[in-house]
Amino acid sequence: MHHTMRNIVPVSRQWLADMDILTLNELRHAGAVAAYQHSLSRQPQATQNLLWSLLGAEHHIGWRELADETQRSALEQLP
Repeated sequence: MHHTMRNIVPVSRQWLADMDILTLNELRHAGAVAAYQHSLSRQPQATQNLLWSLLGAEHHIGWRELADETQRSALEQLP
């Protein structure tokens, strides 16, 4: 089933497509943090806002609705 990814602007959607992430299920399978790290390695101009957008999309909520613990956990997973 194809699910729309919330929070993802066209440029970020293209970056995800370059990683063969086209659907919400594919994002969930890859993981928001891993997708962010991969995007950052290819697009150094990407900001932490991309991480929040990806996490929001993964949880199917607006990025402003992310729990502080979710954000902390994501940051702890980054190198």
